Amino acid sequence: MLMGRTDLALLDVIALDKVQKGKPISEDEFRSLKAKKLIEGRRPNLVVSAEIAAATETVVDKLLLAKLSDALDDDQRRNFITNLLQDLRRNRVVEVHGMMPRPTSGENA
Repeated sequence: MLMGRTDLALLDVIALDKVQKGKPISEDEFRSLKAKKLIEGRRPNLVVSAEIAAATETVVDKLLLAKLSDALDDDQRRNFITNLLQDLRRNRVVEVHGMMPRPTSGENA
């Protein structure tokens, strides 16, 4: 996700990872990420900036969407990936790290 951003210090990358996982960050980390516009929001409700989120989507597009059948249109491919990830999560094959809404009463997560 941040491979193109060679200007970031390792401490900034670690702090950004904490934000993605919903963990608290120090005041110095907060100031550094905010100054570089890598995070948005106010404490304690910090989120990764739209720029970083868009970079993540681009990685998904390059890696996964191109591997799916040409018989599917882009929306169908995205839905397929979303459904696949949800199924993996529900079956506890993958684990979600970061901020995510709590499951509703009808969903076993």
